[in-house]
Amino acid sequence: MQSASAIWFCGANEPLAIVELPCREPGPGEVLVRILACGVCSSDLHTLRGRRPTPTPCVLGHEAVGEVLAVGTDPAPDLRGRELAPGQRVVWTVCASCGECAICRRGWPQKCPHGSKFGHVAQTRDEPPRGGFATHTLLPRGVRLMRVPEGMDVRAAALASCSVATAAAALRAAGDLTGRRVLVHGGGMLGLATAALACHRGASAVLVCERDPRRRAALAAVSPDSLVVPPEQLAATCAAQTDGAGVDLAVECTGDPVALATQHELLAIGGTQLLVGSVAPSAPFATPPQHFVRRLLTLRGVHNYAPADLAAAVDWLQLAAERLLPALGAGFALAAHADAIAVAERGDVLRSFVLPFAS
Repeated sequence: MQSASAIWFCGANEPLAIVELPCREPGPGEVLVRILACGVCSSDLHTLRGRRPTPTPCVLGHEAVGEVLAVGTDPAPDLRGRELAPGQRVVWTVCASCGECAICRRGWPQKCPHGSKFGHVAQTRDEPPRGGFATHTLLPRGVRLMRVPEGMDVRAAALASCSVATAAAALRAAGDLTGRRVLVHGGGMLGLATAALACHRGASAVLVCERDPRRRAALAAVSPDSLVVPPEQLAATCAAQTDGAGVDLAVECTGDPVALATQHELLAIGGTQLLVGSVAPSAPFATPPQHFVRRLLTLRGVHNYAPADLAAAVDWLQLAAERLLPALGAGFALAAHADAIAVAERGDVLRSFVLPFAS
């Protein structure tokens, strides 16, 4: 292989172009992958419109699934200990890490100071694509891969590497959910995955707050055990569902400071709030500190995920992928990437996709 086609991003609100970038055989620990699908994530939209800084120039796209074309020497096995080989369908961690530094040893490989983040890496025109909006990518040493079933729809499989793995990381941070009452703010793909996973993991009640009626309908179809309400009904519904005690766990998936403060009022004594959606700059929330102290509340941020969360995401998708498909867009060819972005920005579906080899 001599080259790969990729969508070239040079800065916020600047025109995107399809360019040819060189590709090569993988070196030690590297894996050459043919991209089958890549979701247009909210993080990509933030970057495209200047709401979130990203090094440039670069190839965006990180919620991806691909087919292994070649494996370099000294490869790591997949997350289930299975050997990687050409022809296998795989997803991979969004972050590469060294595995040896103090941050990695503490269980936060996604924050490795020596690593890199797929789809968020500045590169030159003489390097292979380092993002998912491309026909091919060369994954560096330190990325962990997970095989996915051949029969899984590539759009559903792609979700494992961002939204579903992030939801799995959030709920892992929350601990045992058995019998706990859960509130999720935001009915996008991250919120949907969080709500559905919480039901799957034994929560006694899962309440989702979402203002968009299209998203509420999609949530009700994909996660029928969740109770989905608009913001104006949230407080009354929460009181009725919890006998006025409040929720044990609140997961914030929108990044809206008003939603953050709303959750503080609805948490039960000793409750926990997980901040997952605040990935772009925003105004601060206005809750007085004494509210956290007197109610014994815990606040925790969750950003990206560890390799084990990617494996958990694939496991859950094997059960839930078919239910997700009606909420997903059909996908657009690489040359029609502007349409994929426009669909994502309008919110016509919960996720639009670039399918690099679609006609």
